[in-house]
Amino acid sequence: MTDSDLSEDEKRKLTAMREEETHGSQLETEADQSDFVDAVAEELTHVENGELSGSVSFYDPRGAALIAALQNDDRDDVARALAEAAGGEYESTWDRSTLLRWAFRAALQDHAPDVLKDAQTAQARLTDF
Repeated sequence: MTDSDLSEDEKRKLTAMREEETHGSQLETEADQSDFVDAVAEELTHVENGELSGSVSFYDPRGAALIAALQNDDRDDVARALAEAAGGEYESTWDRSTLLRWAFRAALQDHAPDVLKDAQTAQARLTDF
């Protein structure tokens, strides 16, 4: 059975049910985002209080070699591209940490912009107090 097989009254009821379902999904998504913002804000508080490290490290030999080569060859073009992709300010005196921070934020911006926006919202919430 398709929508065209339904009476006008049945079509109205079906449309109303679809709208309710969509609205309910939107409310769930908003609640989930709010919970995530709260979780990020809580973890930021732990970092600020010294209860959680403010640095991140990971093991990646090829990545380490690539970053060292970028630094040794003074590849400002790559650093500038990452800074711009991350929506940040380019710093001509970039280091390994800055490059990785830009790369991480650029990846979030491209592939999970809502997560980055939620993190920024959490940060703003903490600095507003």
